[in-house]
Amino acid sequence: EIDSLNKLRKKPGNLAFWVDNDIRMTASGWTHAPGIAYHGYDVPRMVANGNIDEDAKEGWIDSSAGKFPDWIELAWQQKQKIGKVLILGTNIKDYDLQYWNGSEWATVASIKGSSKKMLVHNFGPASTDKLRVWITDANGPQSIISEIECYEH
Repeated sequence: EIDSLNKLRKKPGNLAFWVDNDIRMTASGWTHAPGIAYHGYDVPRMVANGNIDEDAKEGWIDSSAGKFPDWIELAWQQKQKIGKVLILGTNIKDYDLQYWNGSEWATVASIKGSSKKMLVHNFGPASTDKLRVWITDANGPQSIISEIECYEH
């Protein structure tokens, strides 16, 4: 049953789908949404489970309300060629989308004043083993991201 659910949630070409890709997710302080039981799941990892949830019942919620910056990082065992990133079900307002170029974080998008639930970023493909969303403000007391998807183009 779990395998059939994963097949339904997987989008072709999504490099951030953790079931098929050896991905590690880390984040600044996190907590679960009130009233939702995660049964020990690694909550930052839930941003790469293919489940789009604009109500943020699954995903990452930073626990340091009103304190910025916040961040969430996806790391692969091998370099990936990434040129498109979708950030879904979010309340992040000001942030930088960054990739690790081998020696420092390089910014491919810098957003100010967003109120969108889905943010799509297209850029010249970058070969990287790490991607990070660096958040400096949110539309609310906490940063919330439900899903991150990464594609080659």
